[in-house]
Amino acid sequence: MSDENDAPQGGTGGTNNESGYTPPATQADLDRIIADRLSRERARYADYDDLKTKAGEYDKVQDAAKSDLQKANDRAEQLARELATEQAARLRHEAAAKAGLSADLAARLQGTTAEELAADAAALKALLPASQSNAFRDAQGKGGDTKSGDWLRDSLATR
Repeated sequence: MSDENDAPQGGTGGTNNESGYTPPATQADLDRIIADRLSRERARYADYDDLKTKAGEYDKVQDAAKSDLQKANDRAEQLARELATEQAARLRHEAAAKAGLSADLAARLQGTTAEELAADAAALKALLPASQSNAFRDAQGKGGDTKSGDWLRDSLATR
């Protein structure tokens, strides 16, 4: 007394399933199915290189179409950014020099205004030993009681 549900599923290679799907019987059939699917997929993207070329040409035309005024504005914006960077570096170095810090420590200062940088330089100076905080002035020959004029050599000699 065998029921139809007891029959083994798949593996027979026949078309007696309800969906009508027949698995490929040979490797050649499977290769053909895969090749057909790949060719359909490649056909979907066949014009990709053409579109990429056209997009590049469009960008060139748009750039060429910029007016001289737009180009001058772009250049002015770039120069303004460079100037702001240079001014910030100058403010840092001035604050470090006023606090007696070395030029290497100037890059570590935080702040955007001269007051903020001066406060940060004072805080940083307070954290450093006296020999390091006077390094900038000594290197410039503006202070310190060094014997040989070399602050590093003198600070190591006293240890």
